[in-house]
Amino acid sequence: RMFDGMREVGAARVDRTDLDLGGLAGTVYGNVFEVFHYPVFPKARAHVTSYIYEQVPANDEIAVLFTDFRIDDLFGHGPSTGPVNVPVQGIGDFPAYPRTGEAYGSQHLLVTMAPQFIGAENLWRETGLGDNGHPFRNFAEGIWWIAHETTHRWLAFMRFRNPLSGQIESLRIDNSHWNHLLHSPALYPVWPGYSSEGYVERSVNSGGVWTDNGDGTFTRQDDGTALARGLSGLDLYAMGMIPPEEVPDTFILRVSEGTKARGTVSATKVPVRIEDVIAAMGPRVPAADESRKEFRLGIYLLHDGVTPRPDLLQRARGVSAAVAEYFFRATGGRMLVLPNPNSAP
Repeated sequence: RMFDGMREVGAARVDRTDLDLGGLAGTVYGNVFEVFHYPVFPKARAHVTSYIYEQVPANDEIAVLFTDFRIDDLFGHGPSTGPVNVPVQGIGDFPAYPRTGEAYGSQHLLVTMAPQFIGAENLWRETGLGDNGHPFRNFAEGIWWIAHETTHRWLAFMRFRNPLSGQIESLRIDNSHWNHLLHSPALYPVWPGYSSEGYVERSVNSGGVWTDNGDGTFTRQDDGTALARGLSGLDLYAMGMIPPEEVPDTFILRVSEGTKARGTVSATKVPVRIEDVIAAMGPRVPAADESRKEFRLGIYLLHDGVTPRPDLLQRARGVSAAVAEYFFRATGGRMLVLPNPNSAP
């Protein structure tokens, strides 16, 4: 039965034992989903962290929440909290006025994200083939998701002063992702940690990698693989990892309304310089030389039994090490993520 909110809008169910599919030849194509009924587990992060921090000291800055039992979650994703507790000025309104940590049971927590079943092979395999056939290792698909959601603690909320018009304009496509037309290549590519084959790396929080063809057109490089990607100069500035003078100049494309931000587009190239961002946002406070560079990471595995499943506990430990390695690589060795000994793994 299908429901719209609490209102039943239709019913379409066939229970038959005499249905003969033998006449179908070849492969049946379409959207195929498993119909399941697994335990409902709250995606509301505050419920989970409040429970956890009743058991262990609440001194993580970054918390990743796993279960060792399958939960009612079709796609295995979910949002982060965005900024929690500590305000940061000059990188957007949300970081300047973060959520209070009271609901999460911690005055130290900076960000957490939706709980995940760590046994899900679509996201938490250690090795495999990613989109575009790239062989990967080191949990490259899951690390992409953790890095993406963790960096929403700082990204992407910026505006800039358009030097061509003098107007203040957004660099976002929505509330917290870079516009796909923003040129946002990773400053420190991370692919050597995850694949034997190089791939294009735009910011882990979107944007694109655009090639100027010199004739008023620009081509977006293929970056379809959902593997771990690095951080752009604007990312690293917003995170407090680099000072303004180390942020490379970039650009955003202005195209006709309705033009898709894929393939080759005709566009006006608008420079985006850090001085244009500061003109619109003010300086980052605290500045890079005063920003913290070490963060405690809590990886928590909630288990349905007396003890957690040993294979998934081992996987959680592997993910913990991989998260620490990612942020060290993506920040050029500036950011240290230290696994919290109080966390479950």
